[in-house]
Amino acid sequence: MKDIVYFSFNNWFGGRDYPLEDKYSKLVNERFFSNEDWVIENKLVVVCGPLDMSMNYCIAAPKEWVEKHLPELLTNDFYTYTLIQHYQGEDNEITYTRKYSDFVYTPNEDEPFTCKYDMPFMEYSEENIGVHWWDEYEEEFVDE
Repeated sequence: MKDIVYFSFNNWFGGRDYPLEDKYSKLVNERFFSNEDWVIENKLVVVCGPLDMSMNYCIAAPKEWVEKHLPELLTNDFYTYTLIQHYQGEDNEITYTRKYSDFVYTPNEDEPFTCKYDMPFMEYSEENIGVHWWDEYEEEFVDE
């Protein structure tokens, strides 16, 4: 089996929940990772589902795909993003720093393999290529 990279994004806050760059924003906000045809065409295994008012994605991809499309995830490079906090009539800009690799996960045989918010990753295999919907309340896969 070829090298597989497991990574996760959520569409709630750009910067915090996915790198705030055009290519990441497009993939997340235009819901490419929940588009069955696109996911199959790109040979990805995606577990996704709503989480409160956001959409969460746990993605398994061949390393070659990540190297071609999202190579920053394989580095320890940093990026920054700024949020504006509104509090008692004042606006405060707060700048945060994150690593691209913060979105990458490594399986641990001793515990369930989950991404942020305890949504599970699905093992990468030819049979699993496609979109798999997760119900956060029932903690099980559902047919969409």
